[in-house]
Amino acid sequence: MGFGRILSASKPSECEIDQILGLKEICEQDQGINILLSRDFLRSLDKPGMGAFEFLKEGRIIGFAFFYSFIAEEAEAMVFADQDEDWSDICYALLNAIIAECQQRGHTRLLFMNDRRFSEGAKFLNEAGCKLAFSEHRMVASGDQRKSPQHLDIYEVGNDDARLRGVEFSCFGDFHSKPEQRRYLASIDGKPVGKVDVNVEGTVAELTGFCVVPELRGKGLGKMILYKIVDIQRAEGRDMIVLDVQTDNDIALELYQKSGFRRSFTIDYYVITLGKE
Repeated sequence: MGFGRILSASKPSECEIDQILGLKEICEQDQGINILLSRDFLRSLDKPGMGAFEFLKEGRIIGFAFFYSFIAEEAEAMVFADQDEDWSDICYALLNAIIAECQQRGHTRLLFMNDRRFSEGAKFLNEAGCKLAFSEHRMVASGDQRKSPQHLDIYEVGNDDARLRGVEFSCFGDFHSKPEQRRYLASIDGKPVGKVDVNVEGTVAELTGFCVVPELRGKGLGKMILYKIVDIQRAEGRDMIVLDVQTDNDIALELYQKSGFRRSFTIDYYVITLGKE
């Protein structure tokens, strides 16, 4: 592998961020893939549940790995490196650094993301002992302007809003605290009918946690909520609105497509179970 070293990158400088994004661009061009990483994300790596490592050689960042966690047991991660270097060895070193850090933090399950178009990445993860767990399509809202329904209200609420908790329990049987995301409640005549969370990074808005209460599904409310939240995000200056949907969720996929979203690319998630150190 030659001389190189791995360093924590939980607080990268702007110069380091420029290097990391430059490496990302090289990898995307060389491998024909998308890497879900932004400047805003890199600036937030010191927040709880997040972390990263860089592989440094002769003052250059030639490999990078990052992870984040929404729940205590599980973290999601990605590893990438310059293919003109010892790509596989660098990725193994970074992968092992991520595993060790996540073990130390008490995570028991680690998901590695790989753009389906990158077959070498899939081979690498399989050889590292990871197994394909599930896949998600990245969906992007089209530029078409759609008229939002006037009788549906969507408004931002606090992370611990009791009505939000009620809708989420009704839909998922649980409640997940997301203090870093903006949380929206949908209602008709004051009655909560659904919710959606938004992760904002610059001009990109990622929709997560979308749902309609079970007793009101099949009435077109899902499409109304999506139209409305897209309008809200565009009015606030976000020119790209995205969401992820599991590839085998035909009902949700059909809803998103009818609501003006199109498939962009597919991410495969490879899982490895972590034991105690």
